[in-house]
Amino acid sequence: FGGSEYDMRVAKLSPNGAVVDCVSVFGGTGFKIPPDWAVKNEVSTIFGAFTDKRGNVIPDSQNLSKTLIVRGFTAFGGIEIKNF
Repeated sequence: FGGSEYDMRVAKLSPNGAVVDCVSVFGGTGFKIPPDWAVKNEVSTIFGAFTDKRGNVIPDSQNLSKTLIVRGFTAFGGIEIKNF
């Protein structure tokens, strides 16, 4: 019944990219990430959502060192990706 916000805009990823495991039940989680990162959604949702609100961002999908994989589960809540 709450939420959390993570600001990763000044983070440096490992050469293999990164994986974040996230569970959100009756709440929400937000991630602020740099606009040049690619995001891969591996989240299962029940009455919730995974949204990427970065707009018209075209990350370099060939550069795996800038890929963030978001894994997890959300029920009656959501996970949101943004860059502002």
